[in-house]
Formats: sequence, C-alpha cells, structure tokens
Amino acid sequence: MNLPYAAPFPVRPPGPPRNGLGTASLVLGVLAAALCWTFYLSPVAVVLGIPALILGAAGAARARRGEATNRLPALGGLWTGAGATAIGAVLSVLLMGTLLKVVEVTSEAGSELLAGAEVTVRYGDGLTVTMPEPELSTSGAVATVEIRLRNEGGDAAHLGGAELYVLVGERELPGRDVRLETPLPGSLEPGQNWTARYTVTVPAGAHEFGLDFAPGRDYAFGYWQLPLPGAAGSGEDGDAGADRGGDDGDTADV
Repeated sequence: MNLPYAAPFPVRPPGPPRNGLGTASLVLGVLAAALCWTFYLSPVAVVLGIPALILGAAGAARARRGEATNRLPALGGLWTGAGATAIGAVLSVLLMGTLLKVVEVTSEAGSELLAGAEVTVRYGDGLTVTMPEPELSTSGAVATVEIRLRNEGGDAAHLGGAELYVLVGERELPGRDVRLETPLPGSLEPGQNWTARYTVTVPAGAHEFGLDFAPGRDYAFGYWQLPLPGAAGSGEDGDAGADRGGDDGDTADV
C-alpha cells in the first residue's frame, strides 16, 4: 500500500543581512574614540562609547547566528567603544575635580579671623580682596559697600557668580536690601584692579555689618566685620558673621 507523501514545507528565502547594529556601533565607536582624548568633551565620549560597546556586542552576536555579515565592523565598534569609554571616564573624573576645585583663602584674615576695614584678604591664586569702611547716606538709611579686588597672581582670575551675604548680628539681610550697583567683570587679568559696589539698606540700630563674600563660583567665602560710620564699636571683638548658614535671607549674586 502506497501512502501519499505530504507536500514539503516551502523554504523561506533568506532576508537581507541585518547589519544595522554593527554599523551603528562602529560609527559611535569612532566618534567616541575621537572625543575621548579631549579633556572637556571626555564625558561625551563616555555617552557615545557605552552604546557603541552594547551595539557592537549585539551586532557580533547577529553575525555569529548568520543574521548579519559585518562581524568585523561590529567588533571594531565594540572595542573602540570600550576603549573610548575607559579613557573618557578617567578624563571625566579629572575634569570634575578641576571644575569643583575651590580657591581657598590663604590669609589668616578672612578665614580664621574676621577681616576688618582696609585689611587685605588673600586667595590661593593671588587674588586679593579689601573692603574699606562702608559709607552712609545723608539719612543714614543706606550704606555703600566697596569691594576692591586686585589680581596679583600669574593667571586670569575668573569671577563669574560672585556672592555677597550681609549680616547684622546673626540675622542675614534679605536680598532685596542688598543691591549690586557696580558688578564684577567676568575675569580679572594679572595686575588688574576692580572695585565692585553694593548699596545696603541699614536696619534700625545697626552698628556694624558682617560680610560673607566669594568673588566667584570657584572661590571660597571670605569673612569681614565692618563698623558703620558713627557706630559705638569698631567691631573687632564682635561675632557678626559667625553664623554662616542662615536660611532666611537671599543672596546677592554678581
């Protein structure tokens, strides 16, 4: 008895090779490798290198299964992505350390001791800051605070993002009472001087100001205690500005 044979299953013709992952990996890997050696763009190399590594591994796996024909480009993207990620990560850590580095006050005045009027506060890069005694308006309701800066270092001092807090006793004055009249420049070249001016609304009964000042976002705060003209004491033994962490006031930014 002859049994009929079942018709064979139709053979599906193979589709085009799926080379997209390997190609994308190679492109991203090459870009990451080009950027990983640049200090400030090293984080971008990490962002590009990680997907290059992942796509390269996936593309190579496709090639092993016969679904793709560009195994070498996929492996190239994988290894360039891995190398760029490693180098970029190291440089990114160094970059973050550079950006977060704070220039500290090196003089005793302004750090360990409150600086007085006309006392120079020095920073590690050669920048100096001096504040004379504030000048009162005729009515006595407004004081003008001058901040005199000089760059005695060998490199430009970057002053963007300067901040000033004004305290009376332990109370920080709100930002609306501290107004910037003459702002600081973006940078101060070696040997260059600059004077910034603020006007401050004087609270009733105030005899002195505590001033916390940072000349730029890369600088630590220095601390001053300045008497107001005609005040009873010079403020040398006072504790104005001792409380640096007031939460109620605003900051006057340059």
